Amino acid sequence: FSEGRELAQIVSFVVFQLGVFRLTTREFVRVALYMLMGYALVINLIMHLRPAAIRSVYAEWFSWLVFAAVLPWFGLIGGRISNLRRKLSGRNVELTHALETIERMATRDPLTGRHNRAFFVDSLSLAISRSARRAHSLALLQIDIDRLKSLNDGAGQQTGDEALRAVADRLGACIGRSDLIAR
Repeated sequence: FSEGRELAQIVSFVVFQLGVFRLTTREFVRVALYMLMGYALVINLIMHLRPAAIRSVYAEWFSWLVFAAVLPWFGLIGGRISNLRRKLSGRNVELTHALETIERMATRDPLTGRHNRAFFVDSLSLAISRSARRAHSLALLQIDIDRLKSLNDGAGQQTGDEALRAVADRLGACIGRSDLIAR
């Protein structure tokens, strides 16, 4: 029985260590109380069913008191660590979203949602290098929208912006996966 009690204590500490990944402070304290009640029940059962297995009742209850003094602290500390892990995870999600936003702002045109000039220049440099290295041909098409300035001046900036978005959307529907449209 002595080895069984020690094993139960070790298992309880392992549960606490693994609980850091999932349990809240309240759940940790609840688990600690259940473990204390279970350990007290085991001691009582041994005392009544096999009294010869216990060398000293005082030593058993002293062991339980030490367990009772330490276990709730494990619960509180484990709960704090778990809360910190949750906050860190939330901050990581926020950081990921912020980085995606920054990348989109750095590489996309806000009006059309297509790639911007800086991204185009970088992509063109890579495509030229790749084309030269592989001895493949490369195609580049530049489109200029005639009378866009007169459309902006005559019908207004919003109408010109709508025309640019419409052209970008139509071109986007015509290109392949490896092609690039930029403004």
